[in-house]
Amino acid sequence: MLGVLEKVLDIKHKIYWYDYSDAVRFFTFDIGHTPRECEILLQHPINQDRYVIASTYSRRISREKEAAFRQLAAALGAKELRLVNAEIKEKRGFLGSSISFQQAAAQVGVSADFDQSGNLVKKVYSRFGKPNFLPSIPIDLQCWVDSDPDLQTMAYGRIKANLEYDRVNLEFRETMGIGGEIAAKVGSRGFDFAGKYEQVFHSVWQYEIEYWSK
Repeated sequence: MLGVLEKVLDIKHKIYWYDYSDAVRFFTFDIGHTPRECEILLQHPINQDRYVIASTYSRRISREKEAAFRQLAAALGAKELRLVNAEIKEKRGFLGSSISFQQAAAQVGVSADFDQSGNLVKKVYSRFGKPNFLPSIPIDLQCWVDSDPDLQTMAYGRIKANLEYDRVNLEFRETMGIGGEIAAKVGSRGFDFAGKYEQVFHSVWQYEIEYWSK
């Protein structure tokens, strides 16, 4: 069965089968989640002891990336975060209907306001007090920074170049990393292994960051 599944999904990575008792003994899962029969789980790209449901993988990792971005901004000594622009880079379905900013924001956990026409409202979304520490990368965010070009560029600009103002693009797409590619294939093949697949549309969100002087 596993060999057939690997061929259908057209992936080069081996799929393993665990019964419930072994799964809960060897791995960790999202808080409150209990693995179910025939459920496909994918290894978390940062915390490799943790496994995420394939059907919600792309949205889960996107939301965690957005949270990591805000935490990193605070650790680097941000004064204000302003969301100034957004771009949706794909259309939905065979007829190519447009995707609203509200839909894209909800998928990846971006906190934003929109006017009556659905356009992004440019405003300050986070304001931080003056820190009593030097800019640094917290240990629990280091793997995010190492693996994500958006966050890596942001951290380098502040720590190495001592930037007091920066523009950062946060990109979200369905195929972020190997897990994202597999999750997208699971969804495109119509599998329903203990959960309906939740799609993530390709979007880019641009932030302006003003930092406190060191």
